[in-house]
Amino acid sequence: PLSSTNDASNLRASDTQKMDDTLYAKAYAWKHSTRLDEAMHDGLTQAQLYLRLDMASNKCAWTGRILYDLWLWTKNTNPLVALCYSHPIHPISRAERCYILTLQLLLFAYLAILLTRINGCAIYRGMHECGTNSFKVLNANLFENFENETDSQYCCTLNMASLVHIYAHFHAEEHRWWAGSYAIYLPALGLTVVVTLLNIVLGQMWFLLAGCQCCQKSPNRTSWEWMGNAVLFLFGVAPLTYIFWMYQYFKDDMVNTLDRFVAVKLLSVTGSTIVQTIIFLGMWRAEMRGQRTAFVLTVHDTQAYLSRETAGMERLSAAPTLSGRTSAASTSSRLLARALL
Repeated sequence: PLSSTNDASNLRASDTQKMDDTLYAKAYAWKHSTRLDEAMHDGLTQAQLYLRLDMASNKCAWTGRILYDLWLWTKNTNPLVALCYSHPIHPISRAERCYILTLQLLLFAYLAILLTRINGCAIYRGMHECGTNSFKVLNANLFENFENETDSQYCCTLNMASLVHIYAHFHAEEHRWWAGSYAIYLPALGLTVVVTLLNIVLGQMWFLLAGCQCCQKSPNRTSWEWMGNAVLFLFGVAPLTYIFWMYQYFKDDMVNTLDRFVAVKLLSVTGSTIVQTIIFLGMWRAEMRGQRTAFVLTVHDTQAYLSRETAGMERLSAAPTLSGRTSAASTSSRLLARALL
């Protein structure tokens, strides 16, 4: 229990509605009968470090209310929402999130341009025959205009021939025999699956490098985080090798490329959000059932602490000698109790 009535009066209803290191310090002290060190180590107090550890472990149940916990999850995992609302001491800083978002935008731009090129080459190969030696020809001039396909034989290279072959399987007419009128939706569905998987796999890898979840308990945490950021930086160097190629091909067909970029981005965000929500629901249910407990404090720990303190403050408020200030704290605690139900 808290050491004094003044400590009890400082229990705020907002503590149950956010990832709060003050609540963590109080709940940890109640559970383990020992107070946490309030001194700063590597920029964090012990309570902040424990809160950070649980965030790094993808804790989902914070308040026990599924919609609010989903919002807390989204605030720290969604690439766009987290730019403005992520927790200040989350392992992934907002600067790192901006960098990762830039990498994702470059990836989507590359996919949009590549789709535009594949579509153009599919049309070209349907109207022209590729020579017998064309598969050995590579386009050495990255800045050559898109219209000069005959000269560059870009569409007749082996790599592009393979991509055009795959692209043809996504065409609606290829599936109309079994999908009927729904065949027109299959290309968008296939593209959604592809870009969603790319976004999840690469995005998770980048976020793991930025957050360095596996090294948060290490005494050399900051050194490992710097190393992770260095590797992440190398992923940003790679797009520089084709940034001029992207710009040239974008300039050749701006309208179609922009249209595909928006489509790829929207499909990726939609697909990733659905997958992340499904993952959240599975982990949240497991935590509420006590099946995921590898945290410094579980939601049941904080709920038990808050319930005990709420009951203690209500008993204090029933005493006839209490001041108006204590009565006000009791009113706040009743609101807190209702929020926990």
